[in-house]
Amino acid sequence: MSQINTLAPRLPLTIDSKFGHEMLLTIRQTTKQNLKCLLLTAPRERMMDPEFGVGLKKYLFENTAPSLDTSIKIRIRQQVKKYMPFIDLKGLSIKSGDELSPPSANTMLVSIKYSIRSVGADDILNLALKNESY
Repeated sequence: MSQINTLAPRLPLTIDSKFGHEMLLTIRQTTKQNLKCLLLTAPRERMMDPEFGVGLKKYLFENTAPSLDTSIKIRIRQQVKKYMPFIDLKGLSIKSGDELSPPSANTMLVSIKYSIRSVGADDILNLALKNESY
């Protein structure tokens, strides 16, 4: 019987008959999930590392302006450099509010193109955030 190496459980956790929980099997899958967690985790949410995270959801209620996009991009670059230094950011796009088609308040689309140095793989993470609590 051959052994299959797994890297991490897929989040959110789901039941899988093969491993017990659905697992990530490649560096590419694991890197994408870790990048998504870095973007969505709010600073101070992880007690053992209060600096971890971008906290994208907190920006949903901010007034859209070029300065906001710039501060989000700076925060993303700082966090990736510190917590995921094995990837190179190739492109970063943020659209929100009136920039969307159709315009949508309290919605943000983030697209990150990146390269994983160790395996020479390029990938894109597209993340749509919408506050539906109003």
